[in-house]
Amino acid sequence: MQKNRDVLRQVGGLAVALLVCIAVMLAVYALLGRLNRLVLLGAVFGWILAVGNFLSLSITVSNALDRAANGGSPQKAQLEIQTSSVVRPLVLALDGRCGSGKTTLASGLAAQLPGCTLLRTDDFYLPPARRSPDWAHTPCANMDLTRLRDEALRPAYAGQPVAYRAYSCREGAYLPPAQLPAQPLVILEGSYSHHPLLLPYETLRVFVTCTKAEQTRRLQAREGARYADFAARWVPLEEGYFAQYGIAESADFVVDTTQGGTI
Repeated sequence: MQKNRDVLRQVGGLAVALLVCIAVMLAVYALLGRLNRLVLLGAVFGWILAVGNFLSLSITVSNALDRAANGGSPQKAQLEIQTSSVVRPLVLALDGRCGSGKTTLASGLAAQLPGCTLLRTDDFYLPPARRSPDWAHTPCANMDLTRLRDEALRPAYAGQPVAYRAYSCREGAYLPPAQLPAQPLVILEGSYSHHPLLLPYETLRVFVTCTKAEQTRRLQAREGARYADFAARWVPLEEGYFAQYGIAESADFVVDTTQGGTI
């Protein structure tokens, strides 16, 4: 118990110190007129990443040293400590309504935060020939979430390089392989990114939303003449997925971009 209290005390001290540093950073951004939603989200995610990894590392090191002191192998304890010193990435999953600003938010965070791997669910559609006959009426049936998990998300979560081939619906073919190095922050963006199949490999889940009226306005501007077909086909599938799995209710954070206007 005393050991656990000591670890928590150390982590608490680090958390407070980091909060002070972040507060100073945010104050500087505010003075420069550059404080916005992306900066705030980046500060929150960075703080959670640092504190979470320090807690995990502290507990692992403490347990390894205890086992060595109680007759365990010092070499095994050293190997365990060296292995645990590889920081596990923070995986941020951004799901939400079409037109709510998921892609804009993910791209903005990736630009603000160096050392980031950006994955998009849009790269993991199923080719038409592999979709079930009723895919147009079944949420997620047009997605290859198993391949997304196995080729991209799971290795990224484990701190390993990622190699996969995106499927382009426009080209109707798989694109050349993408090679992504291991990074401390992984952002998974797109519809269905909070699916239960992917949940074990996600650290934080953010649901991005906006009002129905704002969604309609944005989609009309984005889709143009294709809006009516888009709204009739994709919006109901998306809403069915949200309802089936309680996506908004189970998210760690909900970001409403309605006031953003164009995000």
